[in-house]
Amino acid sequence: MEFLFRDFDFETQKMRYFDIDKYDRNEHDCYGNMMMFTSFHAAGSKKIYVGDILSANLKGDIHCGLGGIVEFFEGCFCLKIKSLVSFKKDTANLYDVEQYVPLSELQDIDIEGNIHENPEVFQSVIA
Repeated sequence: MEFLFRDFDFETQKMRYFDIDKYDRNEHDCYGNMMMFTSFHAAGSKKIYVGDILSANLKGDIHCGLGGIVEFFEGCFCLKIKSLVSFKKDTANLYDVEQYVPLSELQDIDIEGNIHENPEVFQSVIA
């Protein structure tokens, strides 16, 4: 497994990519902004990092159409999605529910952006 990271430089407004062996705290003073490579790839062999905004389908269901943000949750790289659900057939009251789907359960993955370079996409996914 590759231990690759990136961080967002707010001064230059660009991502900086590095591996753990070349990490320099003075150069990458990221204040909790470091994002790890998940070892998963999207379409076009693009590397998926924590903080990426993805669209994907569940394996075996090409019509599922999930969208969310990559997070590390309970020891697993997951897609965090928000859903509106009703409980006990109460369709008058809908509730926001966060769900975590392991990246290993996804197919047809596309990277739509990331939380730093594409805040407008980020806002549309979490809204």
